[in-house]
Amino acid sequence: MIKVIQAAGRVIRSPDDEGVVVLMDDRFAHAQVRALLPRWWQLG
Repeated sequence: MIKVIQAAGRVIRSPDDEGVVVLMDDRFAHAQVRALLPRWWQLG
């Protein structure tokens, strides 16, 4: 999970940046795994 969060951090480098991270693995559909993601991420 740390590698996922680090990779997402490469998308956004400054407060003005915007980006989308697409997690295309069935594991991210599980509530237990999503609970490990940062709270400020908007999951949709």
